[in-house]
Amino acid sequence: MVTPATWSRFVDDASPLPEGKILRRPSPVVGDRAVRDDELPQLVGFRGDLRVVLTSGAGQVAGPASYCRSHGLEVSALDITLRDPDDPAGNARRVVAAVHAAIDAGDLLEDTVVHVRLSGDPTPSWLAAADVLAEAEMVLALPLEAGDPERWIDAALDREATVSLYGGTAPQAVAALGTAARLWGDDGDLERGRRWVRSWLTTEVHDALDHLATL
Repeated sequence: MVTPATWSRFVDDASPLPEGKILRRPSPVVGDRAVRDDELPQLVGFRGDLRVVLTSGAGQVAGPASYCRSHGLEVSALDITLRDPDDPAGNARRVVAAVHAAIDAGDLLEDTVVHVRLSGDPTPSWLAAADVLAEAEMVLALPLEAGDPERWIDAALDREATVSLYGGTAPQAVAALGTAARLWGDDGDLERGRRWVRSWLTTEVHDALDHLATL
């Protein structure tokens, strides 16, 4: 089943920043405006939800979070990549600790969504990282360019953890949403699949909106 609610805030906008004033796209399908932490000075004065993509690891949470608070920018979400393939669970624990420290400092709200990018196959070491993130109620961010994310979606559902998607194409994103619905027992009900797939981050927002409008 597809209704307008199926696509509400599904597309996070990672398109290149334009020259001049930056506006939020006027579409209920578009959620957060994604921006790298080194681009934040260009966003001063922006009114809308921001998904701040960290260009370094967990140790970089405090700086961008503090900058946004002091400049009146609304951080709806953080986007962090696990960068230690030898110890992803330890890396995940450092992310959790850094986010909690920023919340305690008053630089992040408690309901800030934290997308944590995973890579590779769901091996035991990566699944241990997923356990840490699921316990902290963080979102497992899955790359679509890496191929079918079914195994990772299945692992997330086993932990009752939500996922988000990034990269790839609109058909791939819709297919991943369908996979989540099927694995949860609601085959074909994309709206139910949104219970587990929070959003899709893409630079090709125009193409995404055009494709979703046809479904």
